[in-house]
Amino acid sequence: MAAKVKLNKTALTKLEPQNGQQTIYWDTDQPGFGVRVSNGRLVDGVRQYGYTFFCQGRLRGKVTKVTIGKVPTFSADLARKKAREYLGMMAAG
Repeated sequence: MAAKVKLNKTALTKLEPQNGQQTIYWDTDQPGFGVRVSNGRLVDGVRQYGYTFFCQGRLRGKVTKVTIGKVPTFSADLARKKAREYLGMMAAG
């Protein structure tokens, strides 16, 4: 089961994949908006996780996921704004 957290810069620094597998965290403020956290890679002996923002909604009755972008290219606030746009388009059909 995916956890819910208020997605912001501070929260992102604390999120890690669970059990060594890609993990989804949903935003508490914007339904349908979340971040995927992957194992990433080792850089100078330190694990660097990968964070990708996405949104999920229904389009013509089917669940649809849209990738918004990666951290640090997108901040949590900008990604949330994009998610609202995409979710609005999905709702409109």
